[in-house]
Amino acid sequence: MQEITFERLLDIINKFGEVAKCSVEAGYGCLEFHCAHNYLPHSMLSSEINHRGD
Repeated sequence: MQEITFERLLDIINKFGEVAKCSVEAGYGCLEFHCAHNYLPHSMLSSEINHRGD
């Protein structure tokens, strides 16, 4: 498994924003952001995960 690059992480963040914008334009009034176990946001925010040093 490879470490995620800073550029790739920024791309993912931007994609979340693009999807939110498209959802609003499509008429959705609510968005649900999944941050459950092993989803990318959980993995990045949890102090128990992501101890790689390479």
